[in-house]
Amino acid sequence: AMLQVVCESLVKTRGYVSVWFGEPQKEPKNVVRLAEAGVAKGVLQEVPILWDDSPLGDGPTGLAVRDRRPTVFDDLAHDPRFAPWRDPAAEGGAASIASVPLVRGGEVCGVLTVVADYVKAFDSEEIKLLTTLTGNLGNALERIDKSAALRKSEMQLRLMIEHSPAAIAMLDADMRYLVVSRRWLSDYRLPERDVTGRCHYDVFPEIPERLKEIHRRCLAGAVEKCDADPFPRADGSTDWVRWEIRPW
Repeated sequence: AMLQVVCESLVKTRGYVSVWFGEPQKEPKNVVRLAEAGVAKGVLQEVPILWDDSPLGDGPTGLAVRDRRPTVFDDLAHDPRFAPWRDPAAEGGAASIASVPLVRGGEVCGVLTVVADYVKAFDSEEIKLLTTLTGNLGNALERIDKSAALRKSEMQLRLMIEHSPAAIAMLDADMRYLVVSRRWLSDYRLPERDVTGRCHYDVFPEIPERLKEIHRRCLAGAVEKCDADPFPRADGSTDWVRWEIRPW
């Protein structure tokens, strides 16, 4: 969705005939369109766009991917390198093209191609603007990737804890539950099936001050454990608990 918004925004604000964002593939060495906007949308799809060393890889997009730098074709009607795409481009009113690669970790992971309806549309300032935009786009995509990876990691951790055969609880700095194992719920005879977000001391109002002090030390970085600790419950019973508390 973000890529589509960027393409549509460039068409509206910069007056380009067409804007599209593609992703280079390794086998075969072609460029797959991920988003596209403009009145000339689709006119250049009749001929494949490659980034190998064949004539179909010598267009502005292929060269930008291969050389890892912005590439400009100022006059499509007379540039021999653009011959494979000349007819469909003319139908869409294309006169000049610029392609800017998106490089992350030394690899080209995307390419922004913009099409104008007049020759020599891309001076140094316009290329600088497009390069900055592409760099910002790359940073945004990287943040999205990291966020998605973090969410995946958190989900895996949550599932691991929930299905653990041990009684495990993970709490935040305010002693509110983030996730607990099913064994935790059953061992402590908790009627609620979901304590997420609740304070540990509300769930167990009978917790003595000595345990709260241990919790405070662990929140400050200490690691503490006990092999047999009496835990008087609110119903008058006493649980003998083996516990270990670690900060995270």
